[in-house]
Amino acid sequence: MQERAKVSSMDIKAHINSLRRNPKFTEEMLKLVEKDLQYGLSIAETEEYTTRKYDYVQMTVYSDCLKKGYPEDVRACIAREGLTGDQMAVALEFYEKGVPIEIVSEVTKNTGQTAFAMRKLFLNITGKLQETADAAKAEGGQVIELLEQIKANLLSQLTEKDALLEKQQNELNEARRTIARFKSEPDEAGRSTSFVPVERREPKKKNHFVTAFFSRFVLKKKIDIVRLVAEKALDTKQLAQIRSAIEQGLREEQLLVLIKNQIPAEQMEEIINIAVYENKQED
Repeated sequence: MQERAKVSSMDIKAHINSLRRNPKFTEEMLKLVEKDLQYGLSIAETEEYTTRKYDYVQMTVYSDCLKKGYPEDVRACIAREGLTGDQMAVALEFYEKGVPIEIVSEVTKNTGQTAFAMRKLFLNITGKLQETADAAKAEGGQVIELLEQIKANLLSQLTEKDALLEKQQNELNEARRTIARFKSEPDEAGRSTSFVPVERREPKKKNHFVTAFFSRFVLKKKIDIVRLVAEKALDTKQLAQIRSAIEQGLREEQLLVLIKNQIPAEQMEEIINIAVYENKQED
């Protein structure tokens, strides 16, 4: 932006002397022009109000518009032809209070009204504008409050989902640990298995071949049970009941019924109690 050239003191003095030869300019008018030039306005800018048939008040209002840097359309609206100095002052006052220039232009079109009537009209307009602004602010506050509620609800739902996912993950991890324990606990024969042997009875006479065959059969069945437990993805409570059933000596075909049918843990417990009772009666 090009820097504004300041009028020299000599040029200011020469310009004021030239204006003084015109009888329409009073001393207060000349002082206003001189101060504006010293402030930094150019001679051409001061001529925007010295070349018009303005009184001192009109010149003062126009001078304010120039020093505040208001654009030409604003100056033209505030200094509309036919307005008195007091009317121009009222128009400038309410423009600076935030009344849109379009409204100022409509009000100043009626140059026949007094400055007092113009002020009352502007006050009425600013009151309406304030009411509108307050209503918009209140409505905006309600919208913000509603958005906050929606945000809180979404956060609550997300928190609940996170808690559910965490619970499910914990149950899955517990199931995996349980299965791992089943696989890693050694039985009396030193094999890695999860099953507690059924109460031993004094065996009848068996040959070595039959004993070895039966042992291999039992081992195969136990490995199948571990595989089934893993495949069925039982929950922690169900796995605990299966372990309890094994510890209480349920036969493998009984265990398979519990596992394959994926019976709920509460029903498992009752079924296991019944099976234990039946096994004792058979024994």
